[in-house]
Amino acid sequence: MNRLPFELYYVRRAFTVMLAVLGLLAVGLTWAQVVRKIADATPPSSPVEATSVVWGDLVFQTPRQLNTWLRVHGVAYSVWSGRHPFASSSLEHRPLHIARQGPPPQPAAAKSAPAPKAKASSGSSFPTKTLVIALLALLATAAALVASAPGALRYRHPEVAHSIADHRDLLLAGAAALLIGIITGVFLN
Repeated sequence: MNRLPFELYYVRRAFTVMLAVLGLLAVGLTWAQVVRKIADATPPSSPVEATSVVWGDLVFQTPRQLNTWLRVHGVAYSVWSGRHPFASSSLEHRPLHIARQGPPPQPAAAKSAPAPKAKASSGSSFPTKTLVIALLALLATAAALVASAPGALRYRHPEVAHSIADHRDLLLAGAAALLIGIITGVFLN
């Protein structure tokens, strides 16, 4: 059987393109997971509450200390505590009571229209795993089809059939590796 010498240039180019696409896909999916985790994140609750205030590069543990410093700088403690209710409540060891504002009043036209019903969500908003598996399966199928194409292309495009035939083993090995990876990933998750 007469075969042309193996041309490493075409293999390198194909692997470079494939690695670039897979690298971009991996980076994109990683950032999608990061964004999902950050969007669903809640700050941890702490049983420790602040009992001091840092003001003017100094730490004040009592209202009396802060009052003295404020008087030196020309401000009354009552004015300061009105402007900074959160800081004064932590310094005075009392809970913060801030009146919550209700929703804005609805216009008359909006009150008469029925409210749209919210759709029930079935869990995650985007099936990332399913999409990745489908794309990898599509890539494996494409590689297997291209590897089996030289017979069908022999008469119409002999130069394409000849170049595919030279790399048929690599295409089939790539398709097999992708399928093994998909099967392993599905069963391990």
